[in-house]
Amino acid sequence: MVKKLGIGLLIVALAFFAFMVVQKGKLEEKLTALLQSKNVQVERSDVNLLPSPSIELQKIRYGLNENYQLSADNLSLNLSWWGILTAHSEIADIQVNNGAVFADSIIKLKAINGTITPIDFSLSELPIFIEQRKAEESWENIIPKVQLDLSVLTEQDDKLTLKASQLDVMKNELHWQDLQAVLALNNRRLFNTDKLAITAKNGSVNWFSNNYNIRTDLSINQLKFKQLESDFETQPDIQGHAVLFGMNDEYVEFDFSPLSLMLKSKQFPLQPLLDTFNIPVLITGKVNGEARLFAEDYFPIEGEIRAEVTEGELNGLNLLELVSQYAPINYDDGQLKQKTNSTRFERIFTHFYWKPTELYIKNTQLFHQRLIVHSAGNIDLTNGKCDVNAEISVNDRRFDLLKLPVHFFGDCQSPQYKVKFDRAFRDQLREFIKEKFK
Repeated sequence: MVKKLGIGLLIVALAFFAFMVVQKGKLEEKLTALLQSKNVQVERSDVNLLPSPSIELQKIRYGLNENYQLSADNLSLNLSWWGILTAHSEIADIQVNNGAVFADSIIKLKAINGTITPIDFSLSELPIFIEQRKAEESWENIIPKVQLDLSVLTEQDDKLTLKASQLDVMKNELHWQDLQAVLALNNRRLFNTDKLAITAKNGSVNWFSNNYNIRTDLSINQLKFKQLESDFETQPDIQGHAVLFGMNDEYVEFDFSPLSLMLKSKQFPLQPLLDTFNIPVLITGKVNGEARLFAEDYFPIEGEIRAEVTEGELNGLNLLELVSQYAPINYDDGQLKQKTNSTRFERIFTHFYWKPTELYIKNTQLFHQRLIVHSAGNIDLTNGKCDVNAEISVNDRRFDLLKLPVHFFGDCQSPQYKVKFDRAFRDQLREFIKEKFK
């Protein structure tokens, strides 16, 4: 009995081994045919069944079209055991090691590493997808739902990590359930931040020819948006229009191209915007503004900004307390006794120029119930240092001729100041006294 059982098990083992050999041979045939027919250059390829079924490709290079090429040091297609047993060769996941994307022989993306997980996609469908995608035919019906977990270095050595779930392509439309990306900048060239954390949920991209349309909810660092709506073209370059709608009535809209960004905002909260780009929060409030920014490959490099801020607060400085020491002013004594290190204002008008490391303030006017402040100067964004000259006048027509000159300097969060009793101020004071004794 034991002998018969042993013989039976041996026969089953031999049959399974023979089946595996046949399946491996079929996989090798499919792989060879695929690589040859699609002009995929591979230095070495291996089909493995143990410890788990997989296809290993080394030193791959593939021309997507006349302009774009793909390469990778290693590509692993991990197959499911169930797919092998049913001769379906279902791809469990694709692991990429040190991949790259070239455009006209110039490397655009490099150090691509991670995993692509297709849902219900077999090896036999891969050549059909490649052929139709390369010919720009209708390929949406066979592309699988996928999940992505990738990291990439850009041409400027910025690191992008991308995770996406439920990427689903239908006719002329891509949907996603949850997309998370983190862009770690190699240097602080986007205002003063070195990282953008982006989350987009329940979004879609629609396209027709070279025209694209995006709809998704979106958050960027501390900025939260109810909806992003964007329309753009891809030829000859990516350029178009976008609107970011906030949680209430605020919005930001902009036109973008490789060399410029034109922005406009309405009632947009200033603090989360400054926090997102790691700019000292000197002012809070709601901003209506316009910006003209020059760019290189869509990244702003410098620009001019005009804005009005309302319902806000100047942080780090109590102007009422400062001015009351030198000028006649009607003030709430209880308010001064609170020793608040800030100044609420009705509105600010500002016009300044921006570069990645500094702001040049051409002109700023602050209007308070008791004060009017005119100022100009510079802010060092790298070190958070201010160098601003201001003239502060009492918001009272009787004292129009008297303007207190103050130099603010040092840490922007809590600046030092020096009242400049210079010749200009003495002349103002002399004229003021003459006027009062006429």
